[in-house]
Amino acid sequence: MAKFVNGASSYGEITEIINGAYSELYIVTPYLKIPQQTKNYIRNVDKRGIKFTIISRAENNTEKNVNETDIQFLKELTSANIRVCENLHAKCFLNENKGLVTSMNLHEHSQTHNWEMGIVFTKADDPAIYNDTLNEVMMIMEQSIENPKTKRVPIASIPLASANEYILQKTNQKPEATPNNKYSAENGASKFAAKESRESNVTFAGFWLRLTAAIIDGLILLIPFYFCIVLAGSNNVWLAYFLIWIIGFGYFAFLESSARRATYGKEAVGLIVINMDGSHLTFQQASIRYIGKLASLFILYIGFIMIGFTEKKQGLHDMIAKTLVIKK
Repeated sequence: MAKFVNGASSYGEITEIINGAYSELYIVTPYLKIPQQTKNYIRNVDKRGIKFTIISRAENNTEKNVNETDIQFLKELTSANIRVCENLHAKCFLNENKGLVTSMNLHEHSQTHNWEMGIVFTKADDPAIYNDTLNEVMMIMEQSIENPKTKRVPIASIPLASANEYILQKTNQKPEATPNNKYSAENGASKFAAKESRESNVTFAGFWLRLTAAIIDGLILLIPFYFCIVLAGSNNVWLAYFLIWIIGFGYFAFLESSARRATYGKEAVGLIVINMDGSHLTFQQASIRYIGKLASLFILYIGFIMIGFTEKKQGLHDMIAKTLVIKK
C-alpha cells in the first residue's frame, strides 16, 4: 500500500529506488546538486548498463538548475539519457518496481534544509498509482529534449519508448510542438533520433535462442519433475502430469513476472519477457502466457514453431498473452 514519508525517509526511499533499479530508472527533479554518495549509487547503476533517464528543468542558463560539477558528472555517464523540460516542477523517482512522488529535489539543500514529504508506492501493491505515475513521466519525457550541456548520442530506454507510443495510441493523440516553446525544433529532432535508436536497439529473440533457453529450463526442472512422478506413483499418471504442470506453472509465471523478467534459462542466454508496451508482466499475464503453451502442445507444437516465422518472433502463447521475448 502507498504510504506517507517525511523528508528524512524520502531521501532513504530515493536511495533505495536508485540502488534497486534492475532494468529501468527515471529521475525527475527540477534542480540537481547531487550529494557525493548519491553520485556513487548512480555510477553503480551506470556501470550495470541500465538505460536510465534524468530530467531536470530547462532554463536559458542550464547551470541555474544544474551546477557545473554535476554537469561534468552527468557527461561521464554512458547509459544515462540526460534531458531537460520547460516549466518542470514535478519531482519523481521511479524504477521498475517502486516509485516516490515527493517535494524533494535531488539536491543537497533540499535534503539538509527544507521541510519535505512524499508518497511511496510499489507496482505490486499499487499498480494503478504506479502506472499513472509512469504515464505522467512518459508525458514529461515527450515534452523534454536532450540537455544541451551534456549532449551526446541519444540513448533510448526500450520500456520508456514503447510506453510512450502506447500512451499516444490509446489516447489517439499525436505529439504537437507548442508554438511558444523555444525547444520545439530541437524536440522534434531529438524524438526522431530517439525513434531511430529504439528501432535499432530492439532485437527479438529467435527460435533457436529460445529453444536453447527452454532446454536449460528443462534441465533445471528435471529434478522437481522426477519427484512429482515418484510422489504420484506409477499407477497415477494423470496426477504426475498435474503436479509437473503446477511446478512448471510456478517456475515460469513467477520468474517471468518478477524483477528478473526471465526464467533462469532465458537469463542465461540474455533474454527477457516484456509486454507489448514494454512494461513488466503481471503474475496474471505471465500465468496466461504459460497456460497458452497448452494450445501449442495441442496443435503438435506448431505454436512454438511459429516463433521462427512471425515478424516479432512470437509464439502462439506470446500472441495470446500479448508478450514479446527480446534480447537485453
